[in-house]
Amino acid sequence: MAKTGKFRCSTCGRVFAMAMHLGRHVNTVHAAKSKRTARVVDQQRSATAGMSISDGRARVLGVLIACRDELAAQRTTIDSQVAALDQAITALGGTVAKTTTKPRIRRRSRRRQAARPGTLPAYIR
Repeated sequence: MAKTGKFRCSTCGRVFAMAMHLGRHVNTVHAAKSKRTARVVDQQRSATAGMSISDGRARVLGVLIACRDELAAQRTTIDSQVAALDQAITALGGTVAKTTTKPRIRRRSRRRQAARPGTLPAYIR
């Protein structure tokens, strides 16, 4: 069965059946690095030009900062998409479950229970 799509990527010509898939493709494959990310990487490179021992550490730090900035930008996009989906679900009469960013961890209480008065046989009676 031949693929028929009406959404074509203007950069590489790939065809998609849904606009959402085209948008995801463009954002992941063709998106340019943000100016801030490029500036941070350039600053890290210039700062590590004369270093020898910590050169590797500084490079890794620059890469990690650039990755974090890129993920933060993606988080903003995803958060707005989730909000739009929540509105659509609510408009259609559905309910939206609240999600948290961190999973809740239930911990057992270490407190001991209060001792019962009297002896066990008396308590049972």
